[in-house]
Amino acid sequence: MASTWDVVTQNTGARRIRVFIADDSSDMRLLLRLGIGNEPSFEIVGEASDGEETIRLVNEMQPDVLLVNIAMPKMDGLKVIEVVRAANPRTKIVVLSGFDKRRMQPLAFARGADAYVEKGGRLDDLRGVVASV
Repeated sequence: MASTWDVVTQNTGARRIRVFIADDSSDMRLLLRLGIGNEPSFEIVGEASDGEETIRLVNEMQPDVLLVNIAMPKMDGLKVIEVVRAANPRTKIVVLSGFDKRRMQPLAFARGADAYVEKGGRLDDLRGVVASV
């Protein structure tokens, strides 16, 4: 199920990083939304629970960063990476996956991902990756 939010913040003059979350787990999307969206330097612009929905909404919203899981219904995250990279070359792609990094990271990078983060790490580390890509 797709979601977008209107975000009201204090104007600090700094541009916020626009982040889109793609994960089939509603609990993971909620955790990411709370953990990243509550930081003043980030704005969560939307989310999707499957690959096809991710492609449609990312094309529409043009986020700065896409956080994408590899294991998703309708279209896996590896294919999502390829399609997003071709259609939205400015969107940075951060894979957030439960799969072993040694096995999946090379596949994700070959398809155009900018970073690979294993699930279960520290939220501060993930924030740092999103801010640095």
